Amino acid sequence: MPEHTGVKKSLRMLKILKILREYTDRDHPMTQKQINEKLRDIDGTDYSMNTASGVNTLSQTIHDLIDEVNPKVLTWENEYKQVIKYNIDKNGRITGIYYEPEIKPDEVQMIADGIVRMGLDGDTEVRLLEKLAELYRFDRGEFVTVRSFTYADSTSVNDNIAVIRDAIRHERQITFKFNGYDRNGRLIPSPRGKPYTVNPYEIAICAGNTYLIANTPPYDNVSFYRIDLMTDITVTDTVRRARNTIKEFRDIGDMREFLARHSGMTYGEPITVTLKVDTDRYTLIHDLFGDNIRNVKAIDERYDSIDVMTTEKSALDLAFTASDAVEILSPESLRRKFAEKLTELTEIYKK
Repeated sequence: MPEHTGVKKSLRMLKILKILREYTDRDHPMTQKQINEKLRDIDGTDYSMNTASGVNTLSQTIHDLIDEVNPKVLTWENEYKQVIKYNIDKNGRITGIYYEPEIKPDEVQMIADGIVRMGLDGDTEVRLLEKLAELYRFDRGEFVTVRSFTYADSTSVNDNIAVIRDAIRHERQITFKFNGYDRNGRLIPSPRGKPYTVNPYEIAICAGNTYLIANTPPYDNVSFYRIDLMTDITVTDTVRRARNTIKEFRDIGDMREFLARHSGMTYGEPITVTLKVDTDRYTLIHDLFGDNIRNVKAIDERYDSIDVMTTEKSALDLAFTASDAVEILSPESLRRKFAEKLTELTEIYKK
């Protein structure tokens, strides 16, 4: 059996990186013990053994690998470069380790969606999607059926995305006209009339539409703009506002958490909302809020109370669309707002 001390550090790091890339993702992290078992399967070596100096070879190699591939100082701007994610247990030991490529799941989704919308022949589309799945460990079934149900021409949308990405990359403001559809499915200018000027930060897909996540001066909040409704986009010479000066960006860990707080791309400052939910409908709750669910408490055999950080509009939309499964418990002001709206609707439908 080969000795673990005879394997060069760089080779150990490559083997561990290969295992993390092939077997892990956000939903399937590994412990050091599981990594060691995979290594034993590969070459029969037990890397968990200590060296003569008392250092655990596997643990030290994982530390070295993280130092090598992750940013030395983690900031909002370089968070996407942290390709090895992990947790620290109560004993200070690294665990819950997984590999997350610089191209994130929502970005892979955008690539897949773009491939589907290109109108390629069947064989070419399948080959490209299978290659994407092979490179980034995605199930084709997750994205091959994604379609944009907008009337917008896919070429114009992709052109808009290219211009916006260029502005984001160079940290510049953009100007554009914002439009809406009329009864004939034609784009017409919004009532505002004059062009918008915004600080662009991210692009995200929600419910088949592609959105720009931005800040609109002189306000301090975050705005969402459907990219298929934008025309005449121009990259300016004005440097955009720094992302870390936007309060909503400072208060969150990553873009996944941000989108969970703004479920359905809803405007408004996120607040803590307590909901009563049917325990048989947690799939709906997780689809909307992801991991952004706190303080789960059983009310009885059928219902739980949970806390979510979301916008008022998102909570109201959920209470209306899933009234058989969800009830707003607090804040009281939001509960009253829902009741008042319900009374208004009841009067309308009585006519």
